Amino acid sequence: MVGGSFDYHPEKPVSVNYKYIEESSLTDRKEEFSITDEHCFINYGKDVTVTMTSSSEYEESVAGWTVKYGEVCVYIPAHNKEGLMSRPVKTDLEAITKKMIQ
Repeated sequence: MVGGSFDYHPEKPVSVNYKYIEESSLTDRKEEFSITDEHCFINYGKDVTVTMTSSSEYEESVAGWTVKYGEVCVYIPAHNKEGLMSRPVKTDLEAITKKMIQ
């Protein structure tokens, strides 16, 4: 994971709310969304620009960032089929992919 590392996630999936930071240019959508997911807690470095945060019954974490090592982004949400098939995640991944290959 460029710019950071995985710390841990609780054993059971929970409802996780994801929120974009306003300065994010990865997607055009700024609405928060929630999916049932493993709430991953991440360590990140000083050279990243945080683009998304997450929160659940456990606590808050960073959930996405960009890195200035070329065209690199980290997108944490969705580690199961339900999350990957959710409309917000599918829309985000499509928008991010288009921006990264332009």
